[in-house]
Amino acid sequence: MTPNKGPRSGGTQLTIKGSHLNIGSSVRVLLKDYPCHVNTSHSSSTRITCTTSEAASNETVDRIQVNIDDAVRVLGSSLPVKMKQSKHNHRKGLHRGDEDDEDDSDDADNQMDDEMEPLFHYLNDPTIVELKPLKSFVSGGRMITVHGTNLDSIQSPEMVVYADQPGDVIINRTVSQGGSIDYQCCLA
Repeated sequence: MTPNKGPRSGGTQLTIKGSHLNIGSSVRVLLKDYPCHVNTSHSSSTRITCTTSEAASNETVDRIQVNIDDAVRVLGSSLPVKMKQSKHNHRKGLHRGDEDDEDDSDDADNQMDDEMEPLFHYLNDPTIVELKPLKSFVSGGRMITVHGTNLDSIQSPEMVVYADQPGDVIINRTVSQGGSIDYQCCLA
């Protein structure tokens, strides 16, 4: 399932991969107890897409339930993620069920431990603290930087620029060109 995080207010489009996922007439997905609204037009025999609903708080989801007609399948974080830890406490994560491809037999200081990897994280909603610059040309082409918190919790950040006139006239709409947890850049 991807992605593995999204804002608490919901709206993240999840993709669940498998096989024979379109064999029923009714498909329902739950993240813990929160419904994930299935988008049947983007689903197929190998993929279900759904949009997360709002969570009550920042939460870690360790169980996803897929109902296809009367069949119920549960995906839980019961598969451990192998973590290799060296004497320097650096950790290397591997995917669920994967085996370590490296030969560590000569390194007695390395040890393997199992950690449970959550399936999805509901994170704090993003907040915008500052926009720079505050003015631009009507013709566009100026880079606008957004500073805030939790900006990386949004799947596809988008900025919409409106004209300062009655009627909310959209001048530009653009998807973020990259950033981090505390800033995003958009061409406007």
